[in-house]
Amino acid sequence: MLIFTIFNLLSLTGLNKFYKNIFFIFNAISINYLTDYNLNSVDLLTFREVPVIFLVLLFILMLKHNNNLIILFLISLTSLFSVLWGIDRGLVCNVLIIFIFFYIILIKDYKKTFYLFSFLIIVWLTFFLIQKNEFYYFFDNTISIYKNMSYVHGIIHPVPFSSDPNAGRATKTLIIILFLLIFSLRTIFENTIIHNSKLKKLLLFLSFICVLSYIYALGRSDGAHIKHTFGFPILTLSILVYYYFCKFFQKKKIIFFEPSLVIGTIFYIMFFNSIKLNNIDNYINKLNKFIYKEDEFFLNKEESEFIKQIKPIVNSYDCIQLFTNDAAFNYLLRKKSCTKYYFVWSASPKKIQKKFINELSNTNFIIKGGTKSNWEIPLEKKLNLVNDYISLNFKKKIKITQWTVFLRN
Repeated sequence: MLIFTIFNLLSLTGLNKFYKNIFFIFNAISINYLTDYNLNSVDLLTFREVPVIFLVLLFILMLKHNNNLIILFLISLTSLFSVLWGIDRGLVCNVLIIFIFFYIILIKDYKKTFYLFSFLIIVWLTFFLIQKNEFYYFFDNTISIYKNMSYVHGIIHPVPFSSDPNAGRATKTLIIILFLLIFSLRTIFENTIIHNSKLKKLLLFLSFICVLSYIYALGRSDGAHIKHTFGFPILTLSILVYYYFCKFFQKKKIIFFEPSLVIGTIFYIMFFNSIKLNNIDNYINKLNKFIYKEDEFFLNKEESEFIKQIKPIVNSYDCIQLFTNDAAFNYLLRKKSCTKYYFVWSASPKKIQKKFINELSNTNFIIKGGTKSNWEIPLEKKLNLVNDYISLNFKKKIKITQWTVFLRN
């Protein structure tokens, strides 16, 4: 998606054919070092950014093709798709769509404004009509997460230019974001920096993404998440630097050598030699091998021992309730959750804790405990109301490795 986005961006640069190739190759190499295919990673650019990157691509296509209604419809679909993909990226995408909406109004393209507004209404109304109850639950949960997530994590953002942990990383990121925002705004009002109006609008759009993406670091202000917000600033900076590099040499009428395919081959050998093409062929075999592995293969020694000992005890209960972040236990023990709160990590707001307690009335079996870490606040403190209820109404039955089973009094 990023490669295709850079490819479509070429038409906005105003570069000649040779320097378009140079611009494309350099940015493709940069993108390779920004992306990370590890699903557990919070590195620079990961799968979480798919809706945001897709929206960037659609914005470029909208700039290239003024009257394409399909693009407007896809933008409206992204409004819903992005929220279902992840509510943090959904928030970013929908704020960007509001920017797009007002941009269309500012250029006085009222016909396109009408179509985009109509498509947005149709998409969200369709979701509402198909899943009316789920829509209300989803909306209520989303608002709750927006309000409480920073409290759930319980990490205070480091003060810039201070000795706080990760303050240097936060300061660096904020400075680059501010630079990009100021620079892109300046290009809008001055014609001497960048002449192509469409490229100006794209840079401003990317700068808005950099600003909005920093909410990930505000939601959880640890080093990894602050680093994660650095992806789009580096991407925008890469586009800007290589554009000026190519523009400078094009103006000097310097052509190093042709064809530029030679350059691409050299850079491929230098930078991409770690790619193993046989992995493409081996992927399906490896995937099938892992799918058919027994559960124990994916567990550590303590987890495996707990599952082994607890299974005979669980068999006499219709359901189990977890008061641990080890949400896989429902699957591993083949038992449904007694409440809808099977993943209790984010159920800390008092309003939700009270609903949680109400649903515990028919619960007789609770699993508590798990690995202690500095990654988060202990559940006993985070869900103090629920923990008090369990202490009053349940008694400790058995402790196995790191987990404890509680049965109703």
